[in-house]
Amino acid sequence: MSLRRLSLGAVALILSPCTLAQQGGSQPTATPAAAVQPTSVLADVHVSPHSFTSTYFRTLPLANGRFTLRQGTLLNLIALAYGVEGNAVSGGPPWLDYDRFDLTLQVPPGTTLDTAKLALRTVLADRFKLVSHADTKPLPALLLTVGKGEPKLKQAVDGANDPGCQFHPPTPPPQPGGTMPTSFTFSCRSMTMEAYGQDLRRMSRETAEKPVLDKTGLKGAFDFDITYNLQPNGQGLAVSDAIEKQLGLKLEPGTAPQQVIEVDSVMERPTPNPPGIEKILPPPPPPAFDVAVIKPTEPAGARDLQIRYMGGTQITFTGATLQALIGYAYDVSGAMVDGPAFYSKLRWDIVAKVAPDPNAPKGPNGRGQFINQDDLRLMVRSLLADRFLLKTHPDDRPIDAYTLYPGNPKMKKADPANRTSCKDGPPAGEKDPRIANPTIARVVTCQNITMSQFATEIQGYALDYIKTPVLDLSKLDGSYDFTLSFSSSRVARGATTVGPNGQEVAVDPTASNDPTGAISLPDAISKQLGLKLVLEKRSAPMVVVDHLEETPTDN
Repeated sequence: MSLRRLSLGAVALILSPCTLAQQGGSQPTATPAAAVQPTSVLADVHVSPHSFTSTYFRTLPLANGRFTLRQGTLLNLIALAYGVEGNAVSGGPPWLDYDRFDLTLQVPPGTTLDTAKLALRTVLADRFKLVSHADTKPLPALLLTVGKGEPKLKQAVDGANDPGCQFHPPTPPPQPGGTMPTSFTFSCRSMTMEAYGQDLRRMSRETAEKPVLDKTGLKGAFDFDITYNLQPNGQGLAVSDAIEKQLGLKLEPGTAPQQVIEVDSVMERPTPNPPGIEKILPPPPPPAFDVAVIKPTEPAGARDLQIRYMGGTQITFTGATLQALIGYAYDVSGAMVDGPAFYSKLRWDIVAKVAPDPNAPKGPNGRGQFINQDDLRLMVRSLLADRFLLKTHPDDRPIDAYTLYPGNPKMKKADPANRTSCKDGPPAGEKDPRIANPTIARVVTCQNITMSQFATEIQGYALDYIKTPVLDLSKLDGSYDFTLSFSSSRVARGATTVGPNGQEVAVDPTASNDPTGAISLPDAISKQLGLKLVLEKRSAPMVVVDHLEETPTDN
């Protein structure tokens, strides 16, 4: 899964642990072979609406029997249906991990996840004509082994603690808009090494893409704490370094035989929904906050909108202009919202709560209530309409927008058999350039991708630069492989620099203006890809504000 949609330009989403939990969560287990697969399942399946901030999300079967998946590629859906990891889905067409779909199916109340997986298999076979078979192949994995010397682990006392790793959220900065810590601590109790390897998949970006297999030979359960950095250019240890220095273990790349699902054939688009599906499976009512307290931001408040939600029923918004809130609510940049002058000047702090839902998916480490970003946007939209009396309509207006032009391409022609994808981070096996150059904010690796697809994808990785869809006039045919790395727009223009913890801080006006190694997105595309990204005026869709109150109704 791509982690590209954590950045919203002017909207700084502080959702990393939740997003990791969303993508990993509890690892799926293989559905028992003896289970009976249903022959027919009622499902609403359609292409996902385009979004720059949504990621793959699934609910567990709820009490009302509704099972929902959003923004899922067929790779995601096949992996979930057959209880394997994404890298254990082999074969299939190049677009298997690129095109995205929303899927809702009705299952009997109280249905277990394993039974819901069987229903999902039926939907994939019926609507996408999926044909597949099980196999075993050597696949890349991370191997957990014993390092030099004795492991730094304490033998657990039987029954003293429930098995698991407890996530300790970092302490927020004392001042709104202050620098958030990037090192995270996990306290693990009564953990076997096999269970710890499984949990590592959701504890770090470094371990999110491959299974972690226990090769330590250590028997029994252990108690230990471990602290490491989730950001590659931050201060602190990467998870592999922390495991070696703090636990006396090693985490190294390798291969191991693993169960795979081999895709023999599948259709790119699902067959049409049954007639009247919208009446049989009506969408749920729009989500809304249970209560929200809105107050003006203090003068020393955040420069940009920050959203903090660590799992639970409370979400906080700090330093929020109405322009940024509308941009977030409608999934567009704040620069694509046309409204009154005050909407970009006044700032608000909001503490909002949702009603507890025992059936809702859980947040980090299975604790707390998880709210996905699509629902959160709808909640903000309802809040703006209710408290600021917001009314809007869409329209096309002239705006500064980027166009991709030809140059002297430096990209490698792709193998057409490889899967089409753009993912955050360097290519497998290569060192992350953000470690050597902390001013680099994003590293994007694209495989077997056309320039038209790249023009669509790059906006999601660079929302602080790109406010409208990029127009592809590169005139390049075929698909390419390449890696692109660049700094944030504020670092590139010298408004901020990167502090010792890897986060941006304001530039000291008395400091030297020596080059920092920062590179803007247009410069990176020119130097690394041999193309031109040019800002020019053209018509683009916008959210136009028809009515908006300057102050909210009373709390």
